[in-house]
Amino acid sequence: MIYTSYYVKLRSLNTDDFILIQISNSAPDIKGLKKLDYLIPDWDNIVKPYKEGKFNQEIYNFKYWSQLNNLPGGIKWVAKCLETLQDKADKDILLLCYESPLNFCHRHFIAEWCNPYLDKYHQIKEYEIPKIKEPEDNGPETIGQSYFNLGSK
Repeated sequence: MIYTSYYVKLRSLNTDDFILIQISNSAPDIKGLKKLDYLIPDWDNIVKPYKEGKFNQEIYNFKYWSQLNNLPGGIKWVAKCLETLQDKADKDILLLCYESPLNFCHRHFIAEWCNPYLDKYHQIKEYEIPKIKEPEDNGPETIGQSYFNLGSK
């Protein structure tokens, strides 16, 4: 699978289970981190002016979409590259940036724009840490029976 995530979340993951790919202009020092330059938003024309408040998210989106669409083959080519990368990988892929899932981030647009060109096995989605299933609580009278097998029959 191809997932998007953010660097802080790596603290709670076994990073050996993933191919880690930087799609941000800078990155923390992470063992084995690879870089996909063509997915990194142009600093001088997109990121810096946006951070300086020179334009809003809508303009950011348009400029980033234009950056990807101006690549040879455009966004469809980007999707095909990610699909090929996933097919050749022996692990899940994490496309990494700094922003948390609830914040505005270009990685959400990578998924939104590429997914229409990807089949259901190659869809890009935000990585969620699997939840551990907790034992059912059937009330205080069953705790001794179910956990310690101490109840009367």
